[in-house]
Amino acid sequence: MATTLCNTPRLRFALLFAGVWALLMIGCGKAPEIERGQYVVPDDTLLVDCEPGQYGGMFVLSTMSAPLSFNFLGASSISTHSVLNKLMGTLLEYDPVEQIYTPALAKSWTVDETNTRYVFKLREGIQWSDGAPFTVDDVIFTFNVIAAQKLDEQAGKMLPLYPTKYYSKLQYGDSKLAYSKIDDYTLVIETPHIMPALFYTLHDILILPKHKLGAAHLSEILLKQWSLQTAIEEPEQIVGLGPFVVESYKPSERLVLTPNPHYWKADSAGTRLPYMDRMIYKYVGESSTSTVHLATGQISGGGVGLSSIGRVRKAAEKHDMTIHDLGPSTSVTMIWLNQNPGRNEEGAPYVDPVKLKWFRNKHFRQALYYGFNRQEVIDATYFGGGIVVNSSINPAMGQWHNPNVKAYTYDPAKALELLEFEGFYQDDRGQLFDAEGNRVAFTLLMPNGGGWEDLVLSFKQNMADLGMDVSLEPMEFSSLSAKMDYTYDFDGIVLAWGYSSAAYDPSEDESFYLSSGKDHNWHPKQIEPDRDWEARIDELYRIQARTLDMKVRIDAMHEIQAIIAEEAPMILMSSGSEFAVIQNSWHNIKIPKSGPFIWNIEELWTDDPSAP
Repeated sequence: MATTLCNTPRLRFALLFAGVWALLMIGCGKAPEIERGQYVVPDDTLLVDCEPGQYGGMFVLSTMSAPLSFNFLGASSISTHSVLNKLMGTLLEYDPVEQIYTPALAKSWTVDETNTRYVFKLREGIQWSDGAPFTVDDVIFTFNVIAAQKLDEQAGKMLPLYPTKYYSKLQYGDSKLAYSKIDDYTLVIETPHIMPALFYTLHDILILPKHKLGAAHLSEILLKQWSLQTAIEEPEQIVGLGPFVVESYKPSERLVLTPNPHYWKADSAGTRLPYMDRMIYKYVGESSTSTVHLATGQISGGGVGLSSIGRVRKAAEKHDMTIHDLGPSTSVTMIWLNQNPGRNEEGAPYVDPVKLKWFRNKHFRQALYYGFNRQEVIDATYFGGGIVVNSSINPAMGQWHNPNVKAYTYDPAKALELLEFEGFYQDDRGQLFDAEGNRVAFTLLMPNGGGWEDLVLSFKQNMADLGMDVSLEPMEFSSLSAKMDYTYDFDGIVLAWGYSSAAYDPSEDESFYLSSGKDHNWHPKQIEPDRDWEARIDELYRIQARTLDMKVRIDAMHEIQAIIAEEAPMILMSSGSEFAVIQNSWHNIKIPKSGPFIWNIEELWTDDPSAP
């Protein structure tokens, strides 16, 4: 069904929407035809429980973050994963409204009495977006790629050929996930022990097409496939099982997706999904531009924070939009100090030994907590609509969150008491010194832009009230990541930690909680736990990772949160409320308790195809 522009009844929006169509390089008239119904819907198609709709329309989003690649092996970011989820398929999916895992490419499964052997039956007759058949060989290929290793001759050990977060999901010390083919549509997975997070892992791994990428893997050039340049020059080469395919990509401007003609979902009437003709990402330089687009009706929907919701509320009735309150964000802003006692290749310490002694002192870290007026940050930044966060697992994560951990209310007198107990003192000008007479001063790094400096100005002032000199240093995120992940030459960092999916399992945070993890930010990649409390966290994490008893798992994660709150390796700041705003012409909107608000994008349809 084609989409017609010129004779639209919504003439008052013509100028606003013209920019979108200019991005598509279309003159006044019809968009390129989207052919429908040219392929038979397979018998094994998944029938979705949604209101039957009609074809047509384009769903437009505005965002600052473009994908880093169209190959999940080559680059990882929330923006990359968000786009790839529209192009690729998974064995299982997660319904964030019902909060359950549901069949996807795997239509059913059984598990034996040991809870370690799973048999998955795949959908038959399903095709990739280029028409090639999908079979269990594609799943085996994907797992083989993720688990592939190479010998690091310098280190003398095997390392992942493609270092993604999924590699550790398939490796368990000397053991690994075993998988095998029974026939073209039957997959067996055997775990070395009970693995409660298996479904979480399977809902997260994007299945790759063996017929398109098999040769590249054998030649070890797979990382070069499906780059941004591919999307620009040969988008048809990016083949998937998701609801959309890439029609065109222009960096810094827009990404246009069109329906996958072989998609394996249909509505109850047997109409193949998705309904919409196009999904368009418009890339902008600042978040304020996205707010303007939303408030003026130029896009179909979007997420909005508290600082911008007032402007959008004023425009909601005029542009026929509904505002959905999503509650507290799934992300948490935090500060952590570098407690890494290691040295670089030249033998120089990562952290000034004087500062390292402060940062590794629990009472010093607790003093920062007590001396920081976090509610003031919420009042200034989120207009009182956020929450102070005390636990390493956000309240949005439901039963995993421990609400009873140690809470640090603003108490500068308590902060000074802790500092004095450790030998710190103030001179007659109120400047703070340690017991050896060193002036207490350190630098916090943060990403450029995005309001980060505004978030921590209160921290800087609060620390000045205690006599500390805290400098703030914004930098490009790539440079910040290099310091955080490789060179470790920093005092402290301010960042947000969050989740792109409503599905949560502690396995997602393995590299954060385990002392050996690369994201154990205050002291990553420890060979052995550095301190007793970190050893206890390691023990508790492994306990919860090997049982299906939810009470045992939750109790273990609650104790981990209590330990982290007591030891204060990071200063948790706040989580602001979020809102989703969507044009009322779009139907089948199902707002979840957390996670992306358009998680069911293939089901959305519009009764006004002329509008975004």
